Amino acid sequence: MSRLIVTRRGFLVGTALSMGTLALAGCDRLSQTPSFRSRLDLAEKLTMRGQRLLIGGQALAHEFTSADLSPVFRGNGTVMPADEEYQMLLADQFASGA
Repeated sequence: MSRLIVTRRGFLVGTALSMGTLALAGCDRLSQTPSFRSRLDLAEKLTMRGQRLLIGGQALAHEFTSADLSPVFRGNGTVMPADEEYQMLLADQFASGA
């Protein structure tokens, strides 16, 4: 007979993951509010400045401006799946969210 032994570390990690998941569940709704969005934008600017302070003007990854983005997004593969679940969501204008 095997026994499940929960270690203190395992318990703490599991609890932290559960709490993180619960915290992230509300992020989508929060990100839609203008005040929260402005705080996120401020945090992003502060992060960028901190990065520039530490490593100079060298970017860690290629950075694009809004002008670099294409107004046309070409689908990679199927743009209209034939699957029944997708068709039901499409008919409902994705309001149910499955």
